Amino acid sequence: MKRNSKLTNLKKQYSFLYRPNEIWCADVTILKTADDKKHYIHFLMDHYSIMILGYRVENSSKPKAIRDLLEQAYLKHKNKEPIAFVTDGGVENVNTTVRDFLDTTSQDIKHLIAQKTFLFPILKLRRSIRSSNISFCRHKI
Repeated sequence: MKRNSKLTNLKKQYSFLYRPNEIWCADVTILKTADDKKHYIHFLMDHYSIMILGYRVENSSKPKAIRDLLEQAYLKHKNKEPIAFVTDGGVENVNTTVRDFLDTTSQDIKHLIAQKTFLFPILKLRRSIRSSNISFCRHKI
């Protein structure tokens, strides 16, 4: 019963989502391949449409990967309304590289930390990433 009430509260909290490019979420997942190498897949997703706006595969978790994904998505999907950029507090997301880019957007993109503000968008992205890993495993990286 308690779980259902938490879910209901989350749905109420996010009932304001009514358009694409309102909330973007970023996260990184580690994919270990058959040759025992780790690959870090950085994702940027639109929370409303669940569309992957971009991804990058790197040999390590890099702030530049998140910055580049943000910049490409911003140039392609910029709109008149501000965008909330939601991440966890990982160093690939919270750093001067990302902050310097966000400063150039004239506050069109506002960075929110999921554990401090809200968690649901990151959970949604992580579910999408897990289901995507299956298709990534079928392709050589």
